[in-house]
Amino acid sequence: MNHTCRIRLCVNPQHLQVVTPSENALRDSRSIGYVNSQKTHCKRGHVFDRSYGGVRYCSICAAEKSKRLRAKWKAEGILQI
Repeated sequence: MNHTCRIRLCVNPQHLQVVTPSENALRDSRSIGYVNSQKTHCKRGHVFDRSYGGVRYCSICAAEKSKRLRAKWKAEGILQI
């Protein structure tokens, strides 16, 4: 239930709205889901330009991470190239 009046103790049926839990979290401006949904850039300042499975990410940081992991695996002998 979503409280349209934002008072959690309110039980007035006119102030309640049936929504999914995820939609309810995105409507609450204090929830982590809402705060993250408003972000447009990663912590390094790059624009979120990709998404996979509903998760947004920055392709620049993802490429740098892949490069670091490949170098680490190669050094450890896990990756044979």
